[in-house]
Amino acid sequence: MRISEVAGAAGTTPRAVRHYHRLGILPEPERRSNGYRDYGTADLLRLMRVRWLADAGVPLSAIPGVLRSASTGRSELVDDLSALVAGIADQQAKLARQQGILSGMLEAAVAGERVSPLPAPLVNAFDRMLAGAPDEQARRGVRHDREVFEAMALRGALDERVIDQFVAMTGDEQQLADAVQLTSRVMALQGKDPAAIQPEIDAVAALLLTHPMVRTLIGDLEELPAELGHDELMLFDPAQRALVRSMLTLLRKERGQ
Repeated sequence: MRISEVAGAAGTTPRAVRHYHRLGILPEPERRSNGYRDYGTADLLRLMRVRWLADAGVPLSAIPGVLRSASTGRSELVDDLSALVAGIADQQAKLARQQGILSGMLEAAVAGERVSPLPAPLVNAFDRMLAGAPDEQARRGVRHDREVFEAMALRGALDERVIDQFVAMTGDEQQLADAVQLTSRVMALQGKDPAAIQPEIDAVAALLLTHPMVRTLIGDLEELPAELGHDELMLFDPAQRALVRSMLTLLRKERGQ
């Protein structure tokens, strides 16, 4: 058989057959005196097996190993196929997560709501906080907190316990007002000389450590780090960094360290 004939019999194209030759998946048969390759039944069967494996999702680079294992030993074949099945399962899980995220985004867009990586209850909770902010400084604080939560969500580090506590907090008028005031005080530190406002920094740090969500996050830390995630908390201002250091100092005293 010529290349067009073997390709047609296997349900593929001559171009694909030449590609398999280049990859070493399909050995090239010898050429006749007329210059044409002469494909036999064994070549056709090999090509059909290659197509079967490719259609099943086996990467072309892995096909030679699977074919080799199929002829040399059951153990190697089981290992190869198990790895491929596990890889497909991972891809399916990833696609399911992506579908869930996109479905949520689509629902929000259709409803005319803000598209966000945050779950809907958190989006609504931050909307309540913004509505309860008395001035621009407080609103900046709430927006900053929302950005921190969005960063945590994008990293997959948003704890369900924190979500539940935050939503519950914004559902209580007094707790909501206290939270808005606290985030406003954190933002008020921005741009100031830490040495000049150390008492206020320490006071805000002590207040933060009374917050249930902060306690939930800290409770997971068996050992306190030298620095407490400035980048993760998105606190880059010198006074706000001093606030984080003050929190660590208070925590070490509390733990007797």
